[in-house]
Amino acid sequence: MLAAAGILLGLSSGLASGGSFRNLRDTHLRMEGLVLVLFVLQAVARGRLAGFGATRFALWAWAVACIVLSGVLVGEYRRPGIWLLQTGLLLNALVVILNNGMPIALPNDVSREVAIAAVQQSAGFYQLANPTNLGLVLGDVFRLNLGGSVFLASPGDLLMVAGVSAFVSSAMVPVSLVEPVPRRGVHEMRDRGADQGPDDST
Repeated sequence: MLAAAGILLGLSSGLASGGSFRNLRDTHLRMEGLVLVLFVLQAVARGRLAGFGATRFALWAWAVACIVLSGVLVGEYRRPGIWLLQTGLLLNALVVILNNGMPIALPNDVSREVAIAAVQQSAGFYQLANPTNLGLVLGDVFRLNLGGSVFLASPGDLLMVAGVSAFVSSAMVPVSLVEPVPRRGVHEMRDRGADQGPDDST
């Protein structure tokens, strides 16, 4: 859901800035196939962890996918939003590795029974925050209300949303609208006048 929010924000921003879907379609990344596979792997592993077998294996599969994806994107660091996406991936991987799962802060209006049931459905990816958690501030501690539904997000999630949004938006905008046309400076005009020499017509 958060990834979709990032894409929608990017599309809205890109269209508002004069961008087009054609520019987005013509934008390519290095090793696009691998990037897509890693995105799908980490999304599936997080959403349906039980399908990967043992919980520990699934957690590490997800974490490794995040780390490798961040590394693959190193070559694209000059593109807007990429470094935000990389940072978000690494922060999420770090907190999951430290705690053997993603700690979530229990909202005040959600009963503990409901929260426990939701954690159990995640097949081990999520866990209720407790005093023994390491780097709890990197867990799902932010509460977002999107379209009447409540979502919990980590700092890494928010950085990833911002990164995806910035990348999509910039990819839609023509280069001519992003890079201003260079203006000739005063010194350049003086040098050109000097090269032409004095006017001999007088």
